[in-house]
Amino acid sequence: MGCGGYTDPSGFAIADGIFHCGSNAQGLNACWPLSDGTSACLHSAFNRELALIDTPDGSAVKAPASASPFAVQLSDGVRCEVVSHAHHPPRPDQRLSWYSCADGRGLFARSSADPLPSSFDRSAAAWTADAATGNGAMKKVSIRKAWFATATKVSAASSPAASGLDQVGTANAFLRAIGAKNETKAAQYGTPAAIRGTDSGGIENVVYDTCTPKGGTPWTCVAEVGENHTDNVWYATLTVTKQSGRWMVTGYRPWDTCETTPIESCVPS
Repeated sequence: MGCGGYTDPSGFAIADGIFHCGSNAQGLNACWPLSDGTSACLHSAFNRELALIDTPDGSAVKAPASASPFAVQLSDGVRCEVVSHAHHPPRPDQRLSWYSCADGRGLFARSSADPLPSSFDRSAAAWTADAATGNGAMKKVSIRKAWFATATKVSAASSPAASGLDQVGTANAFLRAIGAKNETKAAQYGTPAAIRGTDSGGIENVVYDTCTPKGGTPWTCVAEVGENHTDNVWYATLTVTKQSGRWMVTGYRPWDTCETTPIESCVPS
């Protein structure tokens, strides 16, 4: 998926470089740019899945002056997490619940006009919030713990893109750079000879899928690519070898290399 032009700073971030991708309930609440041009996004605080997306670099965004928690734990141990646009139906008093709790309660903004950050009273050392189930009576609850989105800065020299990607990761990072027409990024994962192997030496190919490893020596994978602004689609081969201690794409052949189908029967030349 893409962000549809929405790459605002995450409202749940206490560190720079974390952005919100997309709009409405489909939006991803916190995204971290990765060094290969993609971003890893988290929608739920307690879901162990990340969405890996191709997106404009959001690393320049600044953290908000006052971030809202991604999730909280109440003093009784119940956890509640933000639900953004999918809040509970408005009550007769029109107060909205921006947080949904595991036991069915919601944490409500302090008035009908208040946005998400007003869900908590932070005036004392121990935060409190107004909780209720549906249209039931409001009860003040104490907050034991709050989670925010943060980040650990990684230098270019120690980033996975510089040294830690395996053959498949290196090949796919090169393919994404080609699809984005980013020759600078492609040069991080491929040699000049590999870049010259693209359309007349230019980054002009559209990438339709990730590489399928074929193994062998040198190690090779196959990917389906196409020519920009045309209906031409073909299989390309990428050869990946060790260069100065890390994997690099040393050969890229996008033209008429693997015309047979299915792809499993293709033997790279």
